[in-house]
Amino acid sequence: MFDFDGRLSDPDIAIISASMSQNTVVALDDFEGIEKGVLHALSLKQTIFRDHILILPPNGTGLRLW
Repeated sequence: MFDFDGRLSDPDIAIISASMSQNTVVALDDFEGIEKGVLHALSLKQTIFRDHILILPPNGTGLRLW
């Protein structure tokens, strides 16, 4: 599992790619609007997450159920 909270650079993506398996889970912080988590998801999707699924954070309705 990776938990990203900070800016990723191209060298970071190369290290992440080399360290991943097909069972890797990634958590992205600040996943809202144009925050860094959204930018990370877009960057990673174009490089190493081509076959991965993006699960969006719960919305207000989903959170109220908890």
